[in-house]
Amino acid sequence: MNSYRQGTAMASWAIVFLVLTMVISVGLYTRATLRTVEQTLPTTLLAQLEDLSRITEGLWGLVYSADLTRRDPTPGSINALIQDIDAVFEEIVELRNTYVFDNLVQASTFHSAVAPTLVDAKQWLTLGLSGLPPDSPLTLTIVHSRLHEALHKGTSVRYASHDTAQAILLDQRHRLEQFLTGVNLLLLLTLLISATVLGLMLRHQRLLRSAAKAQSEKERLIAIVETTTDLVSTSTLDGKLTYLNSSGRSLAGWDKNESPAGKHIHDLHPKWALDVILSTGIQEAIHTGFWSGETAVKHSNGIEIPVLQTIMAHRDGDGHPEYLSTIMRDISERKQVEQERERMQSQLFQSQKMESIGILAGGVAHDFNNMLHAMRGNIEMLLLSKPEGHPDSVRLMTAMRSMNRAAQLIQQLLVFSRKAAPRKMHVDLNQEVQDMAQLLERTIPKIITLELHIDPEARPIFADPMQIEQILLNLANNAVDAMPDGGKLVVETINVVLDETYTRLHPGASAGPYVLLTVTDSGCGMDKEVLDHAFDPFFTTKEVGKGTGLGLASVYGIVKAHGGHIQCYSEPGKGTTFRVYLPTGEQGDIPETQLLPESSPQGGHETILVVDDEPEIRELTKEALESLGYSVKSCATGEDAVGIYKDEGKSIDLVLLDLNMPGMGGYRCLQELMQLDASAKVVIASGYTVNGHGKEALASGAKGFIGKPYQLKELAAAVREVLDEKE
Repeated sequence: MNSYRQGTAMASWAIVFLVLTMVISVGLYTRATLRTVEQTLPTTLLAQLEDLSRITEGLWGLVYSADLTRRDPTPGSINALIQDIDAVFEEIVELRNTYVFDNLVQASTFHSAVAPTLVDAKQWLTLGLSGLPPDSPLTLTIVHSRLHEALHKGTSVRYASHDTAQAILLDQRHRLEQFLTGVNLLLLLTLLISATVLGLMLRHQRLLRSAAKAQSEKERLIAIVETTTDLVSTSTLDGKLTYLNSSGRSLAGWDKNESPAGKHIHDLHPKWALDVILSTGIQEAIHTGFWSGETAVKHSNGIEIPVLQTIMAHRDGDGHPEYLSTIMRDISERKQVEQERERMQSQLFQSQKMESIGILAGGVAHDFNNMLHAMRGNIEMLLLSKPEGHPDSVRLMTAMRSMNRAAQLIQQLLVFSRKAAPRKMHVDLNQEVQDMAQLLERTIPKIITLELHIDPEARPIFADPMQIEQILLNLANNAVDAMPDGGKLVVETINVVLDETYTRLHPGASAGPYVLLTVTDSGCGMDKEVLDHAFDPFFTTKEVGKGTGLGLASVYGIVKAHGGHIQCYSEPGKGTTFRVYLPTGEQGDIPETQLLPESSPQGGHETILVVDDEPEIRELTKEALESLGYSVKSCATGEDAVGIYKDEGKSIDLVLLDLNMPGMGGYRCLQELMQLDASAKVVIASGYTVNGHGKEALASGAKGFIGKPYQLKELAAAVREVLDEKE
């Protein structure tokens, strides 16, 4: 429709322009023609009069040439005269033919007055006159007389033509001046009308072009706004919607053809976002022209969609706020990415924290093992020195039992810090779960329901069965404690495969096949702060005396020691779920080298070198070995041990070597001893286990291993076994 109107206007403008052009062109042509006539008329008259004068002069020449009576006529002079007569005659005929319709020079009158005489004169000069020859004096006299008469008539016509031409010229000039004045006025009026019409037409065309351009720009902007993925809207200053693009209707869950008429920004936003917009956004936009911030759009299904909102205030010509426009960009994906990044960062920090705590716990356990070893050794020595039935023996045995419980706590710390390696073998996790269930059914309160969901296709795992049992019992006990008023405990197993996507989102996990053990309770759950510290050693929410805070720490350490992965999900009042991923595999088992003989300690008379940096342990061990009959030498560093062995190696039957020492350290000392004597008998004494740090020492040549804290009989058995070993 717009194109049709524009085409019609252009056609009308073209017709008007063409008509005006034709009028102006005709006027200009007429004026130019009249000017040309005015300028060329005198010239034309002069040219005509000059033609008459030239012919008249020719007649004068004929009259002079025809006066042959004064000289002897000759045939040549007569022929020359005839030729002159022919020439003049032709000029007269040409003059008549040229100005046959023009009376200004009276060409026909001149022809009538002169031409017949010239015809007669030529005939007489050729044929003679009344029997007289052409060259007779009478003939020549008559010819001359007649030519003179023709000259007189021609001259009269010439003068009459001159007077007529002058009168015509004056009259014509007067007429031309009057007509040119009228033409000039007409042209001026036409130009004024043309200029006015053209100006109006051009103004109309400019208005049409401006309107068309504005409409095109509006349509282009609407097309852009309608195709953008952002919500774009306009509203009055009090929040009534006047426009909402298709992306906005889609974001709000409206029908695509639903009109915003009659709707308010209340219909677009949840209450909290609306409060921000009304109290801050619109007010700041009106005062400064612009406001931007994070709000939310309320979808028709009730979901809140986070958006980055920009409000702009538009003003009228007087600078007063007229209406508002708003742009909102959906930032759900960005928010999810930020939350995922924060979650991954939190997981990484948690993993690093647990690793750091594990290192700390391992160091504390090792040092505490040494102190516990010294205390328990001294108590054991006191017990040996007391006769049976002595009153102090009861107190000493009580202290020994406390020492044993402390040793168990230390073992849990070592498990958490992964300094105590598991004894792995093929384990049927389903069977372990069923055995644990039988135990729980006899011990948990009747108000708690136990459900098992066992996957019969669950693959066997490669694990330490005692530690798997510890995982199950710790998680089950925690679940029971979280449901004092009853609930449901669900244990599940299933085969899973962790891919690269999962491992990228969960730092510490490795891709591959796993058996997933899930323990879920419907108890009180945990808030975020408690959940962040769930695996920390000695962290507990139980009452004093009801928990050590090492249960979940031990579970974490066991799972990590098995190359697995553990996740905990919990919310207050919604229960807790532990997901334990245990990898499948086929590896060999490394048994512990540990003898627990039931018989009395056996001694000997060999020489033993005790190497330990702790003076209490060194002296206690020396005293214990000497009580068994051995000859004992001792030193505090690996460097001293190597020096003593260089000097007295042949007399030393066995070296009892601590691994964790300053300076050279136990492992380097072992290597030096093996270089001095490949057959040297070395027993490793360490707060770690044989499958932990002790494994590498055994592989480097050590003949035995004993873990701290050990009893006197354990030390005696380990030393005696290595000494009695055949080369």
